[in-house]
Amino acid sequence: MTSKYWYGKTAVVTGASSGIGASVALKLANAGITVIGLARRVELIEELNNQITGEGKIHAYCCDLSDESNILEAFRWIQEKFTTFQILICNAGMVKANFLSESPSADVKQLYDLNIFATTICLREGLRIMRSTPNLKYHIIIMNR
Repeated sequence: MTSKYWYGKTAVVTGASSGIGASVALKLANAGITVIGLARRVELIEELNNQITGEGKIHAYCCDLSDESNILEAFRWIQEKFTTFQILICNAGMVKANFLSESPSADVKQLYDLNIFATTICLREGLRIMRSTPNLKYHIIIMNR
């Protein structure tokens, strides 16, 4: 990311504690973006700050994305602390290593709640915040398993 367009922007990344989410959060911070990482394991998000070579920063917020009230509280905190943001990356998700035909209903519900329902709630809350700032250009990326 060499474009100065992104420099100084703010991004929200779900599932930022590991894997693709952690890599994306770090890449954005190295490009000069302030990143708000949402995940249950905040200590892993906070450790990413030690790897930043650019001018951005990563803020960690503990959020169990399978719990709607946690998501709502996280986005309230984001709006209070940062007012708005320009980038929303919905990355949190999980994979169960069963065929659907062999999966217990509890596993299917857990997958749905995190991969679809949580993503939808994050989109709704993110759009609400981003749209509250007139003329704000924003970007949304959904990565799902």
